[in-house]
Amino acid sequence: MNYLAGGVNSPIPIPPGYPKDIISGRGPYVIDKNGKKYIDLWMGYGALIFGHADKDIIKTISETIKNGWFFSYQTDIEKEVAEILHEIIPSAERVRFATTGSDAVAYALRLARAYTGRKKILGIKGGYHGVHENMMPGSGTIFNLTPDLIHFNDPKAVVEKLKSKEYACFILEPILANCGCTPPNDGYLKKIRKIEIPAFRRTGNGKFIELFGATGNNLKNVDIKIPLGCFIGVSGVSGSGKSSLINETLMPVLSNFFYNSLYTPLPYREMNGKFNIDKLVEIDQSAIGRTPRSNPATYTNVFSDIRKLFVETQDSKIRGFKPGRFSFNVKGGRCEECRGAGVQTIEMNFLPAVYVHCKACNGKRYNPETLAVKYRGKSINDVLDMTITQAVVFFEHMPSIVNKLKALEDVGLGYVTLGQSSTTLSGGESQRVKLATELARRGTGNSLYLLDEPTTGLHFEDIHVLLGVLQKIVDQGNTVIIIEHNLDVLRSVDYIFDLGPEGGAKGGMIVAQGTPEELRANKMSVTGSYL
Repeated sequence: MNYLAGGVNSPIPIPPGYPKDIISGRGPYVIDKNGKKYIDLWMGYGALIFGHADKDIIKTISETIKNGWFFSYQTDIEKEVAEILHEIIPSAERVRFATTGSDAVAYALRLARAYTGRKKILGIKGGYHGVHENMMPGSGTIFNLTPDLIHFNDPKAVVEKLKSKEYACFILEPILANCGCTPPNDGYLKKIRKIEIPAFRRTGNGKFIELFGATGNNLKNVDIKIPLGCFIGVSGVSGSGKSSLINETLMPVLSNFFYNSLYTPLPYREMNGKFNIDKLVEIDQSAIGRTPRSNPATYTNVFSDIRKLFVETQDSKIRGFKPGRFSFNVKGGRCEECRGAGVQTIEMNFLPAVYVHCKACNGKRYNPETLAVKYRGKSINDVLDMTITQAVVFFEHMPSIVNKLKALEDVGLGYVTLGQSSTTLSGGESQRVKLATELARRGTGNSLYLLDEPTTGLHFEDIHVLLGVLQKIVDQGNTVIIIEHNLDVLRSVDYIFDLGPEGGAKGGMIVAQGTPEELRANKMSVTGSYL
């Protein structure tokens, strides 16, 4: 028995002494043409390819080697690309291909540090939740932490860092997504984005909703007069009574009035002005559906219009297909193996369910007969695989469809596919799908929208988009009430109710109200001192 020196899969040439004439394998062993058996601890290829000879595994590995996706052997495509790059950059001694953006950044950081002899990296990030590799130390060590952070939207601080000559390089993140992005350019310091303060504050339409004598939880006989037709912010430290006032008193009363809900609101004395609005809409970050079947197309109901188009095709008429044929929620046209989900669910004990691609339909949701029907050369699955931006172009001649799709695109979701499972959407994305659905409806311009801390976990670019949507909703004559801590958001509203002065028993009062400018001048307002 012979052993080869230990190691892991490595992008290096086959080492001297490695048998180049392996012809078979059995279990963990590889065997050369002379019958010698080896346990491969150097590269691991032989045992993978020849040993444990499962047909599906062998087929997959063979295809993988051919395409060069996993193994380190050079492919023809890589060679061609390397030659082209060498012509462009003759001084380049090595071309290394990265499999992810993170790999590419890591290689660039190493080069920058080696070239400049400096250690520090400055990342121009877009939010509080993103961290850089140097801010993520290993357990029990703080030596790799970047010693100073730059406050978001502070161009002067960035300029100072540029002058310090302490930094090896600067990382600028482009803004999402798979449909292109907003890249940084040479004048990026001028392009640092910020959430603009509105040029004017709305004063409302002259109508109000008034709530008197709210005493639930820590509320101290609170009276509130909400101007309609405005963008309203409700602020205050944690525990000051914001949710008690809005979510547990105002919202239940209105919901019971409009929809015959069965909420039990917290105690209050009286409410006036319910007839001054015609609808209450709550928008949160919860998922738009609980199963993989739910997606942006079904939630916005644009999928019903798309299915009607497929029914009108010649192929569909010949086969006698009805709209239900193109639904993945009913029998007939869907794949019955996965029941139209495109994935199969594996239930796990004590763990969340795992979803895997359906082998029968290869994730396409439908059976072959349904997929054979084409609309402008695309099957129903092809349409679901389109991004929203692509679908806007594809259906440009269908206003009823484009209007709904444009609403999704306008809220910054152009990169999401029509059929993307709701279980894969983030809270912020789900929230914007709901907002887009509201925008696409023919509203009366007299609705009240309630949002509770909608910016939690959002990138600043997402907050910028969200605010644009909310401002548009108010411009249509509606009222938006938003419970929020984010100061950039509070600076953007028309009117603020600030609760406090502290949390718990020391809170429960409206300590200040007015425009952001008026709150800033009010010494009683903790929020105002930060605005």
